[in-house]
Amino acid sequence: MLYRWIIALIIVGAMVGSWGEPVTAAELPMESLTSYWEEYLNDTRYILTAPARWERQDWLGAGLVLGAAWALYDSDEEIRRHFQKHRDSTTESVANFAENFGDVTTLLPTLALTYGYGKYIGNEVLQRASMLSIESVVISCGFTAGMKVLTHRSRPYTGEGYNQWGGLSSSLSDKHLSFPSAHSAAAFSTATVFATIYKERDWVPYVAYGLATMTALSRIHDDKHWASDVFVGSVIGWYTAKQIMARQEQRENNRMAWMSRVVPGGVGLTFQYQF
Repeated sequence: MLYRWIIALIIVGAMVGSWGEPVTAAELPMESLTSYWEEYLNDTRYILTAPARWERQDWLGAGLVLGAAWALYDSDEEIRRHFQKHRDSTTESVANFAENFGDVTTLLPTLALTYGYGKYIGNEVLQRASMLSIESVVISCGFTAGMKVLTHRSRPYTGEGYNQWGGLSSSLSDKHLSFPSAHSAAAFSTATVFATIYKERDWVPYVAYGLATMTALSRIHDDKHWASDVFVGSVIGWYTAKQIMARQEQRENNRMAWMSRVVPGGVGLTFQYQF
């Protein structure tokens, strides 16, 4: 059954990439693969040090996120009971479908194939969307993996309760790696990249974020994560993708600042680079 969802994802990517070119910075030529891989470390460092550059509105936003996460944490048990009480064959089918959009073993190969398709048809925008999505998924899932190991929160299905955090003293077992949700981070990373690059096609953000939300909710439905897990994972995925896209735009602007111009009163060549 899994191959069907992989094919479906490729078809969606092909549809997005084939219906006209959006006007965005992503239209600029792809960087070399060497530069692309080097940017993983640079972008990770940039994201981790972002709080040092935050302004007042950024701290306010972070406070609102923390407040929402705490409110969900306080309601985790109640939300879990609601989801488990209303499980049926229909919700099982939807959850099984949606889960694939956050499964890196499905998502990363699909994005790689989508990049290959973009390369085949000569669509640089689709290539860039795929490559930036891969980077966003890898980095955001790296963040979630680190937090899982540091916190060792018990998963809902263990029956140990929502407030069981083992920390580094706990054994490294999957049943104690609940916080945060990597599926949610991966889904929202990909959704944010495609929604940003193809924002001028009104339906793309709705589909992208709709699928990502379904993926996050499927993790609660399947009793694999608490509501606060998927919320924090989703925020990590969204924020990581936003930062990567902002960095990409900054690099493109810097590159375009290398330009030649004719000096009035004579012929000359001037280059400028903005940092």
